[in-house]
Amino acid sequence: MQPINLDSHIDRKMNALVGRSLGQRILKTLEDEYALSKHETEAEPITIVIPERIITINKSWFLGMFETKIANLGSR
Repeated sequence: MQPINLDSHIDRKMNALVGRSLGQRILKTLEDEYALSKHETEAEPITIVIPERIITINKSWFLGMFETKIANLGSR
């Protein structure tokens, strides 16, 4: 799978990724566009590219974006 660049999925004025709800919204958009659930079962990693203009990522955004995906995958 090609790297997923978040640049086209966030407002160009943003320089921080904050808030669980924003993480969840972006995740839903990526799921709809890239069928992430299908790719998660493959052996290849999924690369998410954070734009250089982003200077901080809040833990609530990270949890909104990745918590359910990590929990669903479990430990390997």
